[in-house]
Amino acid sequence: MNVTIGKHCNSYHIGFEWEFNLTCNGQPYYQSDLYAYHAYVFLWRIWSTDVVMKPTQTSLVRISMKRSNEPILNFYYQVDIHHKCNRYDPKNTKEYVCTIWPGDSCYSCSSAQPSKCGFNIDLSKSSVSSGLCTHTRYTPQS
Repeated sequence: MNVTIGKHCNSYHIGFEWEFNLTCNGQPYYQSDLYAYHAYVFLWRIWSTDVVMKPTQTSLVRISMKRSNEPILNFYYQVDIHHKCNRYDPKNTKEYVCTIWPGDSCYSCSSAQPSKCGFNIDLSKSSVSSGLCTHTRYTPQS
């Protein structure tokens, strides 16, 4: 179980630009769905109604968002990646889901200056039992 206190912004705006570089067994992976969930933290997590769905046909997926924020509550994002990458069976048809919590440094409290984060994700090495995506984080070039 992952625990977060979330990020707090005193402004009414948040912004981010993220990119996800997806691979499967060392090769670019082109077919996945990304869902980014916004959650407020107040004694327990309260999922926001806005969900970003990004079906992909590319191995490099970019998500950017500028949205309003409730400054009295902490928040965080969770990104779920739905895929069929299997380390042992390239003909696999079973769907897997792995999750990334981008982290507080990947959000900006200003929609004018969004925070930029990139993630190299090897879907074939992601944990089926814990559901966490195996990834390394980097700062994308402008």
